Formats: sequence, structure tokens, C-alpha cells
Amino acid sequence: MLAKSRIFIVVLSFLFAAGCAGGGSNSNTAANPKITATAGANGSISPSGAVDVNSGSDQSFVITPDSNYYVLDVVIDGISMGPIAAYTFTNVMVNHVIQASFDTEHQLIAMGDSITEGFGDDIAADDNSQDGKNNGGGFEPILNDLLTAYEHGFPHDIVNEGVGGDTSADGLAFIPTALGLYPNAKNYLLQYGTNDSDLWAPIPSGKGLKPGDNGYPGTYKDNMQQMIDAINNAGKKVCLAKLPIALGDGPSSVPYPDPDNAARNALIKEYNQVIDELVNDPLNAITLTPPNFYNYFKDVDPATGNTRYEDQYADNLHPNGLGYQSMADLWFDALTQ
Repeated sequence: MLAKSRIFIVVLSFLFAAGCAGGGSNSNTAANPKITATAGANGSISPSGAVDVNSGSDQSFVITPDSNYYVLDVVIDGISMGPIAAYTFTNVMVNHVIQASFDTEHQLIAMGDSITEGFGDDIAADDNSQDGKNNGGGFEPILNDLLTAYEHGFPHDIVNEGVGGDTSADGLAFIPTALGLYPNAKNYLLQYGTNDSDLWAPIPSGKGLKPGDNGYPGTYKDNMQQMIDAINNAGKKVCLAKLPIALGDGPSSVPYPDPDNAARNALIKEYNQVIDELVNDPLNAITLTPPNFYNYFKDVDPATGNTRYEDQYADNLHPNGLGYQSMADLWFDALTQ
């Protein structure tokens, strides 16, 4: 999904050197100061080039992205100002440099099952991102707001491609379609395995196996590796997640008396070990540390004294609204580490 181009005219005036000399870190007064203005691809800055300025006067610049692009950053004398659309140097006494860069919105594709879809979210207040791009609950709208604020307002789009009941094999089958639907996506956030661990028809983990080994084809590791290969070959980045703990065989089944030692979670923990193997394989070029949803929800929350799943699960498998807020925080930490 491509966002429409927008131009924000915001004039920010900064007084830099001592004595209110015109902005910047340069300390030598110039008799005929110049401001060198440059713009990267997919946008412009006006005026541009080496701009002569009368000593002591002001000089404004307007930064304009091309259609379907946004201002990514404006750097003034080596200092990032964020995605501003205009800047005014005041009382210019020294030479300065202003550089603008542009990019498409940062689009991330969240793929997975009903947990990625947001099933069980019971907090309506954060079901929609502040920019209106992401709706329907789950962690995606919250993550959009977190990343947009972190990048000083640069727009994000966290596309929810979670499908209830999907396994890693379903994700693998959907990958070619996803890559075609979202050619400008930067990252793919993959969280599969809860349905693979269904004890009625469990998918072998493939832990410790490699392509060509007996027993490798059709395993969880095989499916995830093929997704990683397809995403990498398309020039996108992969971020994997470790699966959350299951509290029962199904959403409303009898809860396990000791969830961490249940058979289903033994398999989920193997899947999470496979995630470590995939991340640690240098050929996969995965630079982001996976959010560890298993340990997070299993551990005791020091603020309440309860295991987090007691307060942050809607049922045996799905987070509630608080749980999705936590998932957004953990994805955010992984993406900004």
C-alpha cells in the first residue's frame, strides 16, 4: 500500500553558536556565508546548491518529497533534525550545510496465525493507529504508533497478514503472494508455530537438522528456512519471533496443571530453539534478536507478583489487550535494538 505524498510546511528556527550567531557548529564567521543545500533521490530542497546569504540575515529552505515518498531526515551541520519539511537559518554569520533524504513509508508485514491476527484483544482504545493506517486490534496498530514516534513522525504501516489456524506450511505457501502484494515492504515479522504444535497433528521441529538430512523436509525448520530464503532473495529483512507459551490443548480446553512442562510446550520450546538456529546461521543474515514471547509470558511480573499469562492471556493460547500491548513493546525493542 503506497501512501500519498504530503508536504508539511514547518519552519523551525534554531540559534546555534554563542552570541546567537546563525545556526550550526561552525565557529568561524564568514564575510559572505554560504549554505550548501543538497537533496537525495526522490525529493528536492529549495533553494539548492551553494546559496549565498547576506551576513546576519535569515535563509529558509523547503524540503519536498516526490509522490509516494516522505522526508526521511534533514541533517543540519551534521545534526539530524528528523523528517521536517522546512528549516530556517537565522542571523547567518557562518557557512552551513543542509542535507535532505527521502524514502517510502516504512512498511512491515506481520505474518502468522490468530495471535498475529489479534484474536482475543479486548482493549478497543488502541485498535487503530494514530495515523489511521492500521486497524482491527492486535499488536500492529500499537507497533505503528511506537515506531512512528521513535522515528520522529516518519510514517509506518504494519500490515496484518495473520490468519487464524495457519501453520508454518501455510505461511510458506503465502510468501510469494505477500511479496507480490507488498513490493515496498522493508521487513517481514514472522511468528508461526502455535498451530504446528497441535498435538493431534504435530509438525516435527527439525531441530539440529540441515537441508539434505533425513527427516528435514516438511519440518518446522524447513518451512521457516524457505520463508527466510524467499524474503532475503526479494531484498527484504526478516525478523523472527519466539512463540508464546500455550496453557492448554485448545483455546477453551482444560488448562495444563503445569504449562511449562506440558508436552505441547516441549515442542514449542523446540521450535524456539530452531528459531535460534536460524538466527545464528550467518547465511540467513538475520540481524534482529527475536522477541522471546515464551519467556515473557511465562515469567513473573514483578509489578503484580503473577505470571504474566495470568493477567495477559484471553484464553489458553491468545493474549488479551494487555498481552498485545506487551507484544508490541517486544517487537518494538527487537526492531530498534
